[in-house]
Amino acid sequence: MMSFGLASAQVFVDPNVEESARQSVQKLGNEVMANNVNFAIEKIYPRWKSRLAMQMGGEDKLVARMQQVPDELLRAGVSIISFRADRPTQFYEVWPSRIERVIDGRKQEVVVKHHLTMVPTVTRFRIIDQKAGKVHHIDSYGFQVAVSEMGKNEWTFIDGATISEADLRSLFPTIPTVANGLQLPVCKKEEVK
Repeated sequence: MMSFGLASAQVFVDPNVEESARQSVQKLGNEVMANNVNFAIEKIYPRWKSRLAMQMGGEDKLVARMQQVPDELLRAGVSIISFRADRPTQFYEVWPSRIERVIDGRKQEVVVKHHLTMVPTVTRFRIIDQKAGKVHHIDSYGFQVAVSEMGKNEWTFIDGATISEADLRSLFPTIPTVANGLQLPVCKKEEVK
């Protein structure tokens, strides 16, 4: 029996898809640690990037702002010393869209579906407090929303700390609400003792 409701059900994926999402988020974190801002910008989920750019007054302003972040962190005595992407949580089938593809030498319109998952992350920051002469280590627990066309394993991302449930559902209206089963990983910060 088919369901025509808006909410999409959680789907189960091949372990290789799950590992591909985790590895892609790990690569993103590694590139951010290496201050490769351009890689991070390139990997923002395109529809989210468009929204952010609109809010900032254009993509050039978004890019300029993101490129300032590593220097601002350095001046503040903050550095990222480790990053870990954990096993993805729930997977959903989202954002079916029609695109033209060449199949057997002919242009044909096909429906393309995407996977969406949440990949929990742990980022360890070192903060040098110049005034107190102390070094603090903070573990920041967050997540990346990872999205890929099904079958491609080419992931783009939304930082879970920057998106609300409402914004996420406005991009992907078929995912359930938190009240109906969507599980967003916890975002929190803890000082390492």
